[in-house]
Amino acid sequence: MSYLSLPRLTFSGLFEGDVNTVNNDVRNYSSSTFEPRFQEAWVQHPDGKTTYNGWWNPDGGNTFRLLDCAVSGAVGPDGAAAGDVALSLRIATQTARTAAKLVDLDPQYQFASGIWGLRLELTDGKRTLMAGTFQPACFRDVYFGRLTDKVTGQPVGGSPGASARFTGVLTELVWHEGAAASPVLAAFKASAEKNQGRLSLSLMTYGYSKSRGTTDFTFGRVLGTLAPWFSGEPLTFAPGRRFSPSIADAASGPPSASQYNIGYLNAAFAPGNTSLVVDFGMSLPLWLLPSGDKNIVDGQRIVPQDLGPIRVVVLTRADTVGADGTISTPIMEGAAVADSDYVVIGTLTDYGGAWLASTGGVVNMAVPEAARALVGDHPLALLIQVKGAWTVGIRESNGGQWARADDFVQRLDAPVKGWASSTVTLHAMRYGAPFAGASLAVSLSAPDDTSGGAGPDEVKPPQVKIPKINVPADTVRFDASLTADDRGVAVLTYYAADPGNPREYIDGQIYEINYALAGGGQSPLPMFEQVAVHVRDGFDPPATPSWETDVAPVLVQYGNLYPIMSRGLFSFSDYNTVVQHARLLYLAFTRPPEDPNYMPATRDLSAGKLRMIVNWLATFLPGAPGDYGALPVAKVGATLEPSAPPPVLGDVAVRRGSPGLRKAIRSMGHGTPVPPGVKA
Repeated sequence: MSYLSLPRLTFSGLFEGDVNTVNNDVRNYSSSTFEPRFQEAWVQHPDGKTTYNGWWNPDGGNTFRLLDCAVSGAVGPDGAAAGDVALSLRIATQTARTAAKLVDLDPQYQFASGIWGLRLELTDGKRTLMAGTFQPACFRDVYFGRLTDKVTGQPVGGSPGASARFTGVLTELVWHEGAAASPVLAAFKASAEKNQGRLSLSLMTYGYSKSRGTTDFTFGRVLGTLAPWFSGEPLTFAPGRRFSPSIADAASGPPSASQYNIGYLNAAFAPGNTSLVVDFGMSLPLWLLPSGDKNIVDGQRIVPQDLGPIRVVVLTRADTVGADGTISTPIMEGAAVADSDYVVIGTLTDYGGAWLASTGGVVNMAVPEAARALVGDHPLALLIQVKGAWTVGIRESNGGQWARADDFVQRLDAPVKGWASSTVTLHAMRYGAPFAGASLAVSLSAPDDTSGGAGPDEVKPPQVKIPKINVPADTVRFDASLTADDRGVAVLTYYAADPGNPREYIDGQIYEINYALAGGGQSPLPMFEQVAVHVRDGFDPPATPSWETDVAPVLVQYGNLYPIMSRGLFSFSDYNTVVQHARLLYLAFTRPPEDPNYMPATRDLSAGKLRMIVNWLATFLPGAPGDYGALPVAKVGATLEPSAPPPVLGDVAVRRGSPGLRKAIRSMGHGTPVPPGVKA
């Protein structure tokens, strides 16, 4: 059940995502065409056009912080936590260490930004009762158009109007003896000791500001949920039941929300189906209230929209699966239902801003006996009143079936010759149970030259083309079909050879690997729910690196892209200055990638190029160790397994969105306005 388990702590507050945006545009990676203005903020013109330059935050440091966060709610092992010591605790992060980092996989894949190097503590102000390291995790379930301005009635565009969730595990746990005074913390400790020393942590973010010159610039709201993690569970999402919007138009692909603007959500039953936990935290649409609104609590202007009573039900008419895998769904999203069509599990009636902060939107409901007899093989649904009739606002995925990748963002060094391989774990579920024997289809997205650029309103674009991704296709190999084992787990093994620098001015290539349960029916996953792989170019470090031909091209590019370093620290393009700071650079380049001080922050440098730079820096540092510890070793090529065929091309079968819609959303670039005609 991951973060949906009991006991559970909720905390609320602010997050800072001071992302760098020069690297939002892949064309800015071209050192030969780079212009100084690309380190300046964009200019938005009265006619609606934009000179993007370095986009909206060119001097960002990729920092991620949790600020002013405190425990706002708790549910104990037995469902109660009144008076628990944990309710008085605050959240501290990065004690005696630099800020965590928030970075994209690549400028041409910006929909899986990851947090690296976050250390979280629960403290009473005098002592730390518990601390743990959040293992690198990327956001998913991006919900565009979640926030609506209540005055204008218009959705807030781009990332300020969106919401996303980071789910991962806390490791390297440290406990103070005072934690024993809290039943919740004591239960956390006992669970972690039985489950590989891990707890589950999920961070839901919303209300992000990219308005330069304002006090909340690069800040947003965060709700954190801390709970036990159990061995065998996925690391980056909650298993269980999955509610997903229907697809009215198959060509448009999976939307962010249902026709009633209710987003994807997760739920899970406790053993015996006596209790159901539902995560409304990422699903309910939000209002941006005007100043002075009576619903503002503690200055918080973002609150859930009031949809009226929301019934959580199990439908009495079951979905059926044909011999060809086609799923028939007698009660779909948007259907008005009679009393005989469902059994009520629980009703949500009071869900304002204070409720969201105290619960994180995660609610436990006792399951009546009449519902328990159905939930094993009948779909769940949320009902809302539309024109006086109870109507399906969103429902469980067709046939209760869904599959999801765990380690879905990958960085892989290609060997100079031969093939390297990696694996992705896919979990298939049916009505919350492992879907043993499930068949999955896997494909490679079609070539795409629209990712990582600006929108149609662009003025003075960089003078270089946007490169294609997903090419060449013959340098990646994987099976087009997989079968889940008795645990509902299928392992995708993919192979990659040196892509040959197809993007020319930026290292490696991005490959988007799509997956879905075979057969028809709606996708229970959002549009950009894919396996995203950055295959780095094969590179053999020279025995004696040269500044001009080997080192400078790498450092100059980083200096162009990150003004906070090249302007705030020192020039990365000047030989004498770099040599003068060789020791500082040496320390940064030899940190493990999980360290917040690791360089480069984007973690996109191949092992070969990293070793080349470290070897060159070491020549200026007498006594520098020859063993670099965490420094990765370049891949040695292997023979391709004969069972790995060329990939199947195209993503239509797994419903990841039409090319037009994908292009429109990608062009939003972390916060540009939504293009006309696109609901995002």
